[in-house]
Amino acid sequence: MKKLGLLDAIFVHSESKDAPRHGCGLQIFSPPKSAGPNYLRDLYDSMRSVPISEAPCNWKLNQDSLLRKISPVWETLDNVDIDQHFFRWGLPAPGGQKELGELVSHIHSQPLDFSRPLWECHLIEGFDDGRFAILTKGHHAMFDGMRALRWQTCMLSTNSRKRNMVPFWAVGLPSSVQKEIKENPRLLPDVLRTQLKSNYSSVKSLATAALQSLNAATQKDSELIAPYSAPKSAMGDPLTWRRRVATQSLTIARVKAASIPGATINDAVLTLIGGAFRRFLSEINELPDKSLVSAVPMALKSADASMSGGNALANLLVPIGTHIEDPAERMQFVMDASTKAKSHMQQMSTQGMQAWMILTTLPALLDIASKENLIARRFSNMLISNVPGSKEALYFNGAKMDSWYIPSVLIQGSGVNITVSSYNGNLDFAFTSCPDILPHIQKVSIYLREEIERLEAQQGIKNA
Repeated sequence: MKKLGLLDAIFVHSESKDAPRHGCGLQIFSPPKSAGPNYLRDLYDSMRSVPISEAPCNWKLNQDSLLRKISPVWETLDNVDIDQHFFRWGLPAPGGQKELGELVSHIHSQPLDFSRPLWECHLIEGFDDGRFAILTKGHHAMFDGMRALRWQTCMLSTNSRKRNMVPFWAVGLPSSVQKEIKENPRLLPDVLRTQLKSNYSSVKSLATAALQSLNAATQKDSELIAPYSAPKSAMGDPLTWRRRVATQSLTIARVKAASIPGATINDAVLTLIGGAFRRFLSEINELPDKSLVSAVPMALKSADASMSGGNALANLLVPIGTHIEDPAERMQFVMDASTKAKSHMQQMSTQGMQAWMILTTLPALLDIASKENLIARRFSNMLISNVPGSKEALYFNGAKMDSWYIPSVLIQGSGVNITVSSYNGNLDFAFTSCPDILPHIQKVSIYLREEIERLEAQQGIKNA
């Protein structure tokens, strides 16, 4: 049996009917040129014939006793019924983006069955252009966005001629992911204890960060966003079980060309999202005077990077400039705020970043557990993640993957999740919301494209 790490256990314990803790990966494929009329039927049969044999697809959550409910573990199953995890769907006519969005939203709205391994795979056909999709659904305790992307990529290839490729449930868990699971801290005291055992400068940096956040909270025009200073918005209202998913794609080259000097791709993405939400919320009379604040998970160089050997995951709080009409001015504002947030985090050690994340999010987690939602809604208004993918085109048995969207988890207090995955020269945006508190999220995906057109018009760029 394998113990769950701290963050994974939090996702299990915070699971509820209105806030399930699963995410999805939506891969859109074009069949190979040699595909015949029975191609998708044959593809379904061939995938269904492959036994579920590899971790984590044969892991089941063990919560059979009081101890296991408090501290759940993964147990490995010898046999897993494929028909409980692999499904086939056909889009209703006309088989366009509207029908795909509605089906993906329906599947995303259904909770996973905790009596089985916590994942599903859905083969979707019936597209008006002959393409098909593979929608994978898995619990966040099993894999986060980056872990899932690396795991699913193992079933794909850059070789369009490669055949006899097996689905992900027969592909072994990458060694890098096994290491992450093994080394993930088990309990909150473990993280804090490690930080206190580190050198004096690391502890001092954590205290300095806390003082800076306190100062930011008391300064009206501070570029640094203090935890729990997000404006009140409809996105903080209590979630229901329903989900709505919308998608959009932009080329990386186009986003770079429309950016102001010095801005990163991430700055541009936050700016575009800020402009799209500014227009959307204005239309429904829900735009706050202050900028909306997004939690932005990001890998950063920590203060002890030379000793730890790499990056650490930080949860930045960045305003997305919804209070600014001009898109270029908004991008400058976002760029300055993002730089300040990165600097605030990078003064800490790797363990300091972990401790800071846990200490600052703990009040929100306790509030979510109490179902009051009064504190959690002020931590941030939404979550925006950037997941880097392959720079080359990928194939599954000759079928080219055109897009890779990641509809993700919603948490109480932040009723919108936007995951941006980079793949083969594109940025694929997946917007996830609860339609009972923020209906018609698909409008935001449309306004996103119009926002980049505004930036291009300002700079005299003619996009073909």
